[in-house]
Amino acid sequence: MNKKIYKEIIENTIVPSNITSDEKIIRYDRITQFMNQNTPKRLYRFRSASEQNISAFYKDEIWFSSGNKMNDDFEARIFYDKKKIRAELMNLISESGELKVIASLRKNDEIPLEMFKIVPNAMDVFSWIKTVPEEQTIAMSRKVIEYILDNLDIGLKFVENGLQESSRFACFSEQIYSDMMWGHYASNAQGFALEYVIDRYCNVFTESGTAGTYNVTANLFPIIYDNRRLDGTSYALYLFQIYILQLLYGQCLPTQWLNTLVPCPDEFMGTKIAIKKSRDWASEREWRVFYIPDFSEDSKKNNFIHIKPKAIYLGRKISDINQKILIDIAKEKGIPAYKMYIKDDLDSYKLSSCKIKIK
Repeated sequence: MNKKIYKEIIENTIVPSNITSDEKIIRYDRITQFMNQNTPKRLYRFRSASEQNISAFYKDEIWFSSGNKMNDDFEARIFYDKKKIRAELMNLISESGELKVIASLRKNDEIPLEMFKIVPNAMDVFSWIKTVPEEQTIAMSRKVIEYILDNLDIGLKFVENGLQESSRFACFSEQIYSDMMWGHYASNAQGFALEYVIDRYCNVFTESGTAGTYNVTANLFPIIYDNRRLDGTSYALYLFQIYILQLLYGQCLPTQWLNTLVPCPDEFMGTKIAIKKSRDWASEREWRVFYIPDFSEDSKKNNFIHIKPKAIYLGRKISDINQKILIDIAKEKGIPAYKMYIKDDLDSYKLSSCKIKIK
């Protein structure tokens, strides 16, 4: 895989919310083609031999975790320039101190049609702007901006934490023979690893919940290792504006309403942030599957998909009881089991594996 081309494709794919579905498909087309041509035949998921992980293996479940639960504090953590955000907010005010949107509406003879879509009681609001003295709207504008700036630090921290918590992904690696991976992610080789074939960039899984079936889209991406973080300033400003609108209205506003009022500059940005890591982690050769639920409550709550693994690898220090349990499950599934070991006459630091005869 050409990492330079991949990085260029990812960073140059921009998907604003105010374009059509067909246009969004076109924007994602380069990613789709690149990923379908470069996805490895096999990927591996390292697990500790906990009761929960053994149960997930038995049920063919892949569970997803949020960025704030990972061992890297920078996971899915947005980088932004607070000075630029403050400057953009100040740019909302005219020279007289009035909000530019109010000054623009004051000059209009008729209410803009778009206003009916985004403002409750639009006619009343428009009539009020046309009749109230300019000094009063200036005073109100200053109070609004003051309120926004007073909440800037709190709001940006809320945005930062919220993005980390809402990013849900499962981690895989291209390599199975790395002693480092077994040490870090399989309880110092006392755990196991599962082999998967995820042969497409985008897969849709139909799952079952308390209210029936629901669909989950799972998008697969390799990590971009870089020493510079992605600039998410415009995205942070967008999320901050949504945060302020929710505060001002005191309720959770409909997504369609919010996107009309404040269009998202790039719907792909959250994923971009979550697939970029420091080069310190490059030896992991990591890939991620992202969990994108539909709008049902079950899909938001259950947080897993079903994929049957193709094989299981047991850590060389795994306990006898865990080995027996896992081999029995592998036998029931009809998949091969391997045991990792160190080959003493091999001059590299790579582990080796041998197939276990399942009776």
